[in-house]
Amino acid sequence: MGIPHLTHSLSPYGDKVVLPQNPANHENAIIDGPSLAYHVFYVCIARRTSARNAFEATPTYQELGQAAVNWLEQIEQYGLKIKSVFFDGLLPLSKQSTRLSRLQSYANQLVTFKALNKEDLPSRMDIVQSSKFDVLTAVVSSNRLKALPAPPFLVPAVIEMLLESRFSSLVSVIPGEADAYCADAARKYGGVIFTSDSDLLVHDLGESGKVILFRDLETIHLPSRGKCLKTQEYHPAAIAKRFELPNLVKLAFFMAQDHHKSLTENTRLAAKNTPMSAGFAEFAEEYGSLPKLSKLAMTRSMNETKTVEALSRLDPRISEIVHLVRVKEVQEAPSDLQDSENLNMYLPFIIDDPTRTSAWRSDVSIRAQAYSLLHVLNSSVTQVTEFERKGTRVAGTVVELDTTTDPSTMLEDCLKALQQDLAQHSSLSRAARWRAVAMKLVCQSNLDNDKPPPLSSDISRLVTGSREGVLSWSFIHASGQMQASLYSLRMLSQISTIVHNLLEGTSQEILSPLQKLITLLHDLPSLRELLDEKTSKVDGEAEAARAAVLSTLQSLGITQDTAETSTKKKKKRKKKGEHTGDRTPPGVAWRSKNMFSNLAQKD
Repeated sequence: MGIPHLTHSLSPYGDKVVLPQNPANHENAIIDGPSLAYHVFYVCIARRTSARNAFEATPTYQELGQAAVNWLEQIEQYGLKIKSVFFDGLLPLSKQSTRLSRLQSYANQLVTFKALNKEDLPSRMDIVQSSKFDVLTAVVSSNRLKALPAPPFLVPAVIEMLLESRFSSLVSVIPGEADAYCADAARKYGGVIFTSDSDLLVHDLGESGKVILFRDLETIHLPSRGKCLKTQEYHPAAIAKRFELPNLVKLAFFMAQDHHKSLTENTRLAAKNTPMSAGFAEFAEEYGSLPKLSKLAMTRSMNETKTVEALSRLDPRISEIVHLVRVKEVQEAPSDLQDSENLNMYLPFIIDDPTRTSAWRSDVSIRAQAYSLLHVLNSSVTQVTEFERKGTRVAGTVVELDTTTDPSTMLEDCLKALQQDLAQHSSLSRAARWRAVAMKLVCQSNLDNDKPPPLSSDISRLVTGSREGVLSWSFIHASGQMQASLYSLRMLSQISTIVHNLLEGTSQEILSPLQKLITLLHDLPSLRELLDEKTSKVDGEAEAARAAVLSTLQSLGITQDTAETSTKKKKKRKKKGEHTGDRTPPGVAWRSKNMFSNLAQKD
């Protein structure tokens, strides 16, 4: 998140180095995972030189994941040994304003993008050579190609691919912020931290810990040494010693208070042995040892080896809500946690039509069932507040959990409906089959909320994974809804697995249907298989997809004429200047309903 102007001010005190410095001695490399994910995202965007708009410039999840693996492999060539790759898995409540501000900036980007691109957008696959390329050197790409936020599942997709690589054992989604764990590793083992976060210059890295920013990396060729890596390396302990300070925390505090003051003046203030303001203690706590919340989360899982491993492989947002549920059971939970009855879920920002209800709303039933499983672990959890786009701003919607329905009944309904839908689409490939199931859930949700389903032609394209041609905003919105539906199923899968691990060995009746659901959801393909545009076509799949779409619509009592008519009426109202946004008022509670029981009955 960073302190304004900190790296600029300290830049003269960094060391210009060329790697490898000592080929015989492999220095530890500690990686800030989220920073790595965004670094490769911008590197990949820069390769989309022929893209006509930000949609075309968006890299695939396959490309992003492979680029992250390549980065680790390439950095090893310069005398470094990968020690750890850490990803945020639990953030304190104090970060809420920063998170909401970031989501709001994404919403602003989307609103601006649509205002500048009201008509249909051209789209084609930008074939990027799959051969390895330099992902170390930071590159600058056109602002036009960065007009949209990063793909919503960038970080989970990168984690997923790293866990499938030879670096799997070094990757962890941790119960805290990545920077705190990177600093802790540097204190224990020494080495260099690779990050984009200037906060790591302030952390206690021990005497030998160093920091390299992704943006400072550049591959060069020296006649005497061949291919090398030129960069700027910061040694916080040495810089503090040069300023005659015990560390850089007080200096950073004064810079954060007033970054317009010169470095000399802020250094002088930091050197004074005078009482600090009340805010300093809270500021300094962030840069000390691991936060209390993280330690508490680790203590809760200390004797649960199987659970610890499963927790470290969850997607970050899912990891967070699971850890929060568990920590809430402990009386000494820190005040920075969250209130006792509510949990916050900051949903990934999906690209959809900003004049319509957020794509996430169409699949809240699935997520509500996942959250309701957490109630089994901690009965004090009765609601979750989901933060997402609401019109042009970001706000929370309260999801009240189903605490009355027998969990086993709920799971059996869910299992039955999914089994029926998957069997109905057995002629499709595995990924297409799940996309078809997701679109049925979207259509059902639209009907339940008196909204027209997506056009059958759009559903067919989405089921087959094709975005070639023209992208209408109705297609973009349907795509967002499908992504939300698929990710909601992924949330249900991961939460079910963790809940089963924690309940295993007990006599609870929920275990049997829970295991059956886990087995079924284990069939969900990876994010890249589900969500990437397909570069090759499966023979006959387009026709099979059309048949599947027709069957799905008929099972819900929908005719294409109905969908077309609803869409035309909506366009007509829009031309007359009427409001067409189907927005939910912010803060309105959504009560959990068992969508799957409805689907099972219809089938």
